[in-house]
Amino acid sequence: WNCGIEGVTNDRSINVLRLRQTKNFLVVLMLSAGVPMILMGDEYGHTKHGNNNAWCQDGDLNYFNWNKGVQSDLFRFFKLMIRMRRRTG
Repeated sequence: WNCGIEGVTNDRSINVLRLRQTKNFLVVLMLSAGVPMILMGDEYGHTKHGNNNAWCQDGDLNYFNWNKGVQSDLFRFFKLMIRMRRRTG
């Protein structure tokens, strides 16, 4: 579900909703039994912009941006959820 807008948007309410949904999915994932299936870049909200077959793309679509998002709210939330899982696991 794209929250009403396809792709990147400057609409603050949609971006807030998308962030909340990402956090909700992470909570469910981290509270579930088994190994959490997290992909590189999930911790900073990396997107393939709707491309479901990006394996053959050689560019920003697949590159891991080492500098992006380290100070973001989503990155901080990922760290908190990992810490919580370690303590309660």
